[in-house]
Amino acid sequence: MKGKIIKIVSQYYYVLATDEIVCCNLRGKLRQEQVSPLVGDIVEYEKKDEGKGLITKVFARKNQLLRPPVANLSQVIVVSSLKNPLFDFKFVDKILVHAEREKLKIIICVTKIDLAATSEDFKFLKKIKDVYNKAGYKVVTFSIYNNKDILEVEKHLKDNVSVLAGKSGVGKTSLLQKLFPERNLVIGDISYKLKSGKHTTRHVELFSLSNGGQVVDTPGFSKLAFDGFGLTEIAAYFNEFKKYKNRCYFKGCLHLNEPKCAVKDAVLCGLISKERFESYCQFINILQKNKKY
Repeated sequence: MKGKIIKIVSQYYYVLATDEIVCCNLRGKLRQEQVSPLVGDIVEYEKKDEGKGLITKVFARKNQLLRPPVANLSQVIVVSSLKNPLFDFKFVDKILVHAEREKLKIIICVTKIDLAATSEDFKFLKKIKDVYNKAGYKVVTFSIYNNKDILEVEKHLKDNVSVLAGKSGVGKTSLLQKLFPERNLVIGDISYKLKSGKHTTRHVELFSLSNGGQVVDTPGFSKLAFDGFGLTEIAAYFNEFKKYKNRCYFKGCLHLNEPKCAVKDAVLCGLISKERFESYCQFINILQKNKKY
């Protein structure tokens, strides 16, 4: 029989079949071959006792993320709060780079907009939209008090397998609670000392929507790294660079200290946002430091 892994707890794999969820173990041969199934994997399994089974095959993946461990996605919903904790451009950009590398569709969801109380808050929200619209991304907003917001989010989830990606405490669980009101999800408080969220999601889990979409909830993305990335690769995942990078004077320009750099000129002219370019420079510096280029 064939199904999809929707949750992994310890050594147990919960497989969604046509009309039931089967709690499966992994066949010993697959363990010996060091096969490590992920949430989202399509598997073949044998039915054993009622409600239990044994995974005998894991089918090839079309894509995967290692942090968090999820497979066969079509879309990433990058979730970041307007404030409490404050919207983090560099962290959002780090998720975008990983999503672009896996050729996933991307939506940016700004949560907790009900906390906007001053003109500065609304200017900051406009800045977020301007930065990412200019980079070619769709930005949606979400407040737990506005039902229209959840309808807009649901529209983008339809017929997609989406992962909610963001730091802990930015409102992913609150968003899921609105999407799945029948589930009693644990929503954590903010640590005011650290200005960050407490982890409320303990494992990766996939939820199904009535509109054909599926949503993966994950623990926070705080340990997202650039393992396996090449130095000249990063620029390829900044969409707004594509129009300019081939106009640089030097082939293989890193857009840092090189003269006659079309990307840097575009930043100076406001065609590429300063925030996005600063994220790019930081990521290159991390790679140079870690790889000792």
